[in-house]
Amino acid sequence: LVFAAIGLALRGGLILLTSAYLLSVIINWLWAQHELHKHLGEDYLKSQPQDSYNEKKVFKIVWPNAKRMGLVNLGSWATNRGSTLISSYFLGLEVTGQLGVSIQLFTVVGNVANLLLNSYLPELASTRTNHNDARFKQLFTRSIIVQWVLTILGNLSIIFILPILLRLVGVSTELLPTLWLATLGLILFLEQNHSSFATLITLTN
Repeated sequence: LVFAAIGLALRGGLILLTSAYLLSVIINWLWAQHELHKHLGEDYLKSQPQDSYNEKKVFKIVWPNAKRMGLVNLGSWATNRGSTLISSYFLGLEVTGQLGVSIQLFTVVGNVANLLLNSYLPELASTRTNHNDARFKQLFTRSIIVQWVLTILGNLSIIFILPILLRLVGVSTELLPTLWLATLGLILFLEQNHSSFATLITLTN
């Protein structure tokens, strides 16, 4: 959000906004790596696998859910990014630019809203494996409620408040018209909801 705001303030438009989104993904990956190493500890990272460890057996166990998750992510990417490609072909670059900026803003809101669920994923998998259904439902329900609240508030801010702020600041970047912006926000909210519950399904298998 910070990098996206800086990009808009500098009147960078779609290029700086997309670069900010890419940078946020890299920062999230580095942060996740740091937290994982801190949680596991140096002794675990330097330890050698046991003799009974078999990569092929582990792959057979992990592959079914990994395949489902990959298909879900691929479908999500096609849904979110395919519209941009179609728009550029039929509606021209100006409308596609508005669509691209709008999608990036909604995506940033969705990523922030989804942070709690992502942080709960290891514990959700653990509680499911241990058949601790009460704790599983508690964590998932909490993360979904937070996700819904943050997404709805963020999307409403983009639809009704952000265009006013952009005009006040004098930024040339334009979003989609209000009706289409609201429709896009609803579609991406439903897509995010679908992805979250698809994650729930993969955890239960």
